[in-house]
Order: sequence, then structure tokens, then C-alpha cells
Amino acid sequence: MRVSLWIGGAAVVALGATTGLAQSGHREIPPDQCPLTGLNSHDQVSPPREPEFTLNQKKNRRAEPADADIDRTVALETMLAPGNDQGRFDEGKGAIITGWVVDVKQGGHPETANCGNLSEQLTDTHITVGLRPDAPETETIVVEVTPWWRQAMAPKEDWSTATLLEQIKHRRVTFRGWLMFDLDHVRQAVNTAPGNPTDWRKTVWEIHPITSMLVMP
Repeated sequence: MRVSLWIGGAAVVALGATTGLAQSGHREIPPDQCPLTGLNSHDQVSPPREPEFTLNQKKNRRAEPADADIDRTVALETMLAPGNDQGRFDEGKGAIITGWVVDVKQGGHPETANCGNLSEQLTDTHITVGLRPDAPETETIVVEVTPWWRQAMAPKEDWSTATLLEQIKHRRVTFRGWLMFDLDHVRQAVNTAPGNPTDWRKTVWEIHPITSMLVMP
């Protein structure tokens, strides 16, 4: 496996790691066969109910935001700003942010957005980003690689969870992609659930999906 230090374009290439295997006996659905709306995780046939039916279509966007789509007022600092941020940004816009990667790990699974898949290769990668490499979770945002974008980038770059963990953790990285307000986590973020002892992020605003990454010098 390989990963580019310019992730999203030409760059230096380094060795990476392999991804996990699907759970034995479980039907894994390739990204190009998983509907934008996803599928119910229990039967992998029926569509999910709202709000996931609509939310999943945002998670599964397959076009890169054009320059005209980018909200230039968005930065990591504005995404981490305090206060209830439910209407702070526009989910129809893209953004470019730069920050320190605090952690990289497999996202929640199974998820309806990914048609109930379980393997690392066919589930999201959660990248935790903060203003410093040792930022606590409650001072971070989450940006995500989706299975479709991992597959789309595969001919030239390795966006597997294992390789990204090896190559970008504790590095300063610029991410480009779509803004998304992840309703699934409004009770787990400081800005929308202040004082909750189980909060594990500052905001539910994400870059999701990521469409390119650039590792900074």
C-alpha cells in the first residue's frame, strides 16, 4: 500500500499498511454499489429512515467542491469557536482548513451511510484535528474519509485508515472537502451539549467527505 505526502495530488510516496478484513459471513457492499442514501444496517436492503436518509446523501457526496463552492471565511479556528453553532455554516459549501492531526481511527460501524459495512476498507476513517498535536478531544473537530473517496483515490494514493494513521498523525495537514453538520452527535459535542461529561468533540461540524489532503512541511 502507498500514501502520498501530497494527498490529493502528485508527491513523495511512502509505504503504508493494509486495511482490516470484513467480519466473516457479513455481506460487504462496494462504495459504487451503495446508494447515496445508504441502506438499513440490519438488512442491508431497505433505505434508512430520516434524518439519516437525508444526512447520508451529504456524507456520500461524490463531487469535489469547486473553487466557487469554498467558503473562505471557514478555518479551523472558526469551526472551533465556542457557542451553539447549529446555523454557523452552510452545508452546501465546501471548506479548506489546516490543523494538527491528533488521531486517526476507523469510524463508527455499522453505519447506514456505508450500507452496514464493517471492514476498515469499506467504512469511514475519522481524523481528529486540533490547533496543536496534543489537543484534548473536546478541543477538536472530526474530518472524514469515506469509502467512496478512498476507492476513487486508490489508483494513485492510499487513504486506508492504517496508512493515514502512520503518515499523518501528529502532522500538520490541510484538508479540503464539504461542510457537514453531523446530527448524529449533537449530544456529544461541547458546542451543542455544553457540560455533558461524555462530550468527545468540540463541534459536530465536519469536513465530510474529505476530497483532498496536503501534508504541510
